[in-house]
Amino acid sequence: MVFLLAGLTLMGLAVFALSRIRRRTGGEDDANGQVLGAMAILLVAAVTVLFSGIYALGPHLKALIETVPSWLKPIVGGAITGLAIYVGSVFVFDACGRVFLWAQKQSHAAEETLGLWTRRHIFGSAGLALLVAFFWVVATQVGDETVPWAVAIITAAIHLYYPWVMPWLLYFRSQRLDPEEFREIHRWLHEQTRRQSIPKFYLRVQAGGMVNALASGGLYRHFIVLGQGLLEKLSVEHIKAILAHELGHVLNRDMTRRILPVVAVSAILHALYLKVVVFAYMDTIPVFVTVPIGLVVFWYFLPLYFQRRHEFDADRRAVELIGAAEPVAQALEAFAEASETPLDDRGGWTHPPMRKRLEAIRKLGAERASDAPKP
Repeated sequence: MVFLLAGLTLMGLAVFALSRIRRRTGGEDDANGQVLGAMAILLVAAVTVLFSGIYALGPHLKALIETVPSWLKPIVGGAITGLAIYVGSVFVFDACGRVFLWAQKQSHAAEETLGLWTRRHIFGSAGLALLVAFFWVVATQVGDETVPWAVAIITAAIHLYYPWVMPWLLYFRSQRLDPEEFREIHRWLHEQTRRQSIPKFYLRVQAGGMVNALASGGLYRHFIVLGQGLLEKLSVEHIKAILAHELGHVLNRDMTRRILPVVAVSAILHALYLKVVVFAYMDTIPVFVTVPIGLVVFWYFLPLYFQRRHEFDADRRAVELIGAAEPVAQALEAFAEASETPLDDRGGWTHPPMRKRLEAIRKLGAERASDAPKP
């Protein structure tokens, strides 16, 4: 209860500080340091409240589990744990992310419809609950030896769900690109598939305000999604270049040939780390210190190196498909402006900064120009 109250107090202080920063500034760069400092406090407080709340609810949840038949207890316990993990991740990251945008006076208008948002969370919470319940049952039958592997496999499944599974669940029945309204884009796509050995893919449009595009893999077909906001804000030539980048992911088969092996290696190394380090020394080194270190190393830094290389490779493919580097660079600049993404933005887990991508694209263009035959 003490940690819960302390976390709530810190959250209140952090939100108060962010509200003062918001009133005092207009979202300028000089306030970014203050916002990040207050956000760090808010994030720590939110995590403290989350785990303190789960700990406080522990006896009640245990009493609830005791009321079900013994054969059903592992399933119910695993499902409740999975739901707690999912709700906790949404609470910590989604809520704090919205507060961050609010403090910087940046737009956080919904990029997806209410129906899409509802389906996303229903699929995510149900899937994680079933997955954790399954491995909880396995762990109770086999023993504690399986716990490190179960934790690593669950973490791997979460990392595969968002880029690989979720797009098919959410967007497969979405609308297609109108062949009449976007006739030139359809003609260009048909020409590319005729000239290049591009694997088969579906193309869908996400209704709502999403100014983005994404590509996902599959066993027999790939999947490309264009946000409706992207189609509304960018020109046809820019959309072609963005599509060329996504086709680059399809041509490189990034999901099946690149991301799957990286996730498999991360899962194996993470399981060995949990078994050799965390569980072996949990009596001397606090678990809340060793567990986050493993998550950061094996599920952030290791995939980060490969994920960002995929984006550079897809940009290179886009230049080949378009036939020139400058249109791809201009499309990326237009995309950054439309999505309100600073060129020096660090890019996050999967994407390098925009400026580095632009530099690489224009460097490639210079190399192609120097290699071109002289008249």
